[in-house]
Amino acid sequence: MAGSQVAERTPNAELLPALLASVDPQKLTFRQSQGWTCALCRKPLRADQLLGTVELTYGGGEVTEQVELWVCRPLCREAPDA
Repeated sequence: MAGSQVAERTPNAELLPALLASVDPQKLTFRQSQGWTCALCRKPLRADQLLGTVELTYGGGEVTEQVELWVCRPLCREAPDA
C-alpha cells in the first residue's frame, strides 16, 4: 500500500511543466531559490527532485539569475493535482 501512495505523489515528466508554471518566481523565499526548502510547500528538503529552472529578477529588473527549483520527493501534498 505505501509504495502505491508514494508512486501517486511522484510526478511524471508530463506533470513537471504544469507544476513549474504554478510557481511565481517573484514570491519565492531565499531558501526556496537556493534549493534548501521545497518550491511548493517551503518545508526543508530531505529527499528532493528537480522541478525545473526559473528566472529571478532583482533590483528593479537590473539583475536576472537562473535558479533551479527543487521539490519534495515524494511530491508534497501542496502540489496541485494535474
